Amino acid sequence: MQVLPVSLFGASVTAVALPDLARDAIAAGDAANAQLRARIAIGFRRIAFFVIPSAFAFAAIARPIIALLFQTGRFDADDTVLVAGVLAAYSSACWDSRRSGCSRPFLRLRDTRTPVRIAITSLVMSTLLSWLFMPRFGPAGIAFGSSIAWTFNTVLHLYDLDRRIGRSCSAPTGARSGWSSSPR
Repeated sequence: MQVLPVSLFGASVTAVALPDLARDAIAAGDAANAQLRARIAIGFRRIAFFVIPSAFAFAAIARPIIALLFQTGRFDADDTVLVAGVLAAYSSACWDSRRSGCSRPFLRLRDTRTPVRIAITSLVMSTLLSWLFMPRFGPAGIAFGSSIAWTFNTVLHLYDLDRRIGRSCSAPTGARSGWSSSPR
């Protein structure tokens, strides 16, 4: 359930951008990198517009959602509280880079190794944090550890892209709002 907003909005935005990224793959130089930066920035703003409010909503109303969907029969109020904590912890990772398309620009750059290295780093981090948080927070600790690692995964992808092609997710110069749909 926690992947619904990112899967729905992130996957659709990145699926629309993928053909353009493929067309840009044959281009080289500063103009191609500027176009890639613009596509990444637009995509992230579009995804953020839907995903961030959805993440806050899932965290805020996790208990009623879980109760409505699952609280019947042997799934009682205690189970609802437990699962709602897990949903709230997962909602903190609204930028799940696997679904928001952070690794796709690396394909345009003809680099498949960097996303794999970042994924391995994030997997190790997720395992360690989940192991650390589990005794204190129970199943929600596993979700929270994974959420932190997923967010770290996205940050590493963006950091590496910024290093290679320049600032990719900054607000356009002169823009009044960070939600602009066209590059400036």
